[in-house]
Amino acid sequence: MARNPVIGLLGGGQLGRMLCQAAAPLGITIAVLDAEDCPAKQINHNGLHVTGSFKDPEKIKLLASRCDVLTVEIEHVECDVLEEIATKGVEVSSPDGNGTVMKRVPVHPSYKTIRLIQDKFQQKEYFAKNGLPVAPQMAIESGGARAASIEQAAKSFGFPFMLKGAKGSYDGRGNFKVRNPDDFETAATQMGDQPLYAEKFVPFQMELSVMVMRTEDEDGNLKKVYPYPVVETIHEDSICTKVIRRTYWSYGTKVNAS
Repeated sequence: MARNPVIGLLGGGQLGRMLCQAAAPLGITIAVLDAEDCPAKQINHNGLHVTGSFKDPEKIKLLASRCDVLTVEIEHVECDVLEEIATKGVEVSSPDGNGTVMKRVPVHPSYKTIRLIQDKFQQKEYFAKNGLPVAPQMAIESGGARAASIEQAAKSFGFPFMLKGAKGSYDGRGNFKVRNPDDFETAATQMGDQPLYAEKFVPFQMELSVMVMRTEDEDGNLKKVYPYPVVETIHEDSICTKVIRRTYWSYGTKVNAS
């Protein structure tokens, strides 16, 4: 890969804008697929951008043809086309100008990872299988069995419990706190036909977040993992409004300096 690769970005919101701000001093070009006036394009002007939906397979292929690597700003993207791009490639003009060749474009995070985290229920099942603690949960049946399934969740978890959308939800959206049996019908109606799961209500003191970066060799094999400092995130009305870097101690050892 080139020393300063062209990075293709699916999504050009506020996170994409911050990525462009970080990439500019490093001389790294970011090509964005999103609306013409999206935040990332407002501060990052080049001829490689693609205008359209970052869920459109043909637009994604066009972006990939202009880039050395693809990444995402949000996980709600089309994973099948990302798999195709990473494994089979996209059609581009051949170096000699005679015809076309297929160019495979690496996708990071992997399309496999993105596909997994798109389903919050399956993501937490994966965590549990790998020894990470998660709140007790159960899948909610669809169709005519949905009401009975929600009632079963109440029997298993007690009140209150959380009813959550497995796909498409983020930042607190797609959640319903079921407080008593009177909420069953309202919850079923409000959550619609989307895949649902129920989760035992777990009181918590704070939410912590950590970003992790991985490096690879020329063959795409993992070399090392680097964590960023742990931060506390504060949410108001389902929006993250504050991020606070904290100092934490573990068994008398300072693990992160603020």
